[in-house]
Amino acid sequence: SMCHTHSSPRYLRPCSASDCLRQGALMQSGKKVRRLNWEQGVLNFEGETLYKALLTELPQVLTSSMAKVQAAQRAGDREALREAALQLQGSASYAAADALASAARALVTALDQEHFEVNSFCASLAKEVQALLIEIRSHGS
Repeated sequence: SMCHTHSSPRYLRPCSASDCLRQGALMQSGKKVRRLNWEQGVLNFEGETLYKALLTELPQVLTSSMAKVQAAQRAGDREALREAALQLQGSASYAAADALASAARALVTALDQEHFEVNSFCASLAKEVQALLIEIRSHGS
């Protein structure tokens, strides 16, 4: 099976320059970050300005992807669940949120191996999304 880690994250659109300027003061200190691999993120975006701009949009992306995961889980739709988990994995890889990317990958793998019980993987994923949202918010203050 091909590696989906680097599938192109089409759903993250670049922000406008004014967004970047408005958010310029955001997340000045990348030092204490636990869940974001700051150096890798800056490399992915070829600079801190674009990476910070992405991080201002990320909570919305994560929240909507996680909502899709939970809806698919409730509906018992494994195909939709896999799709939503892959989307989260792509966003997380792009943003250098390594723990979240791993949690999403674990869910995809469990689905691919036809594990009957994937609720624990969904729960881990939800927990990781929450932790990341809190971290992004605390660095924005």
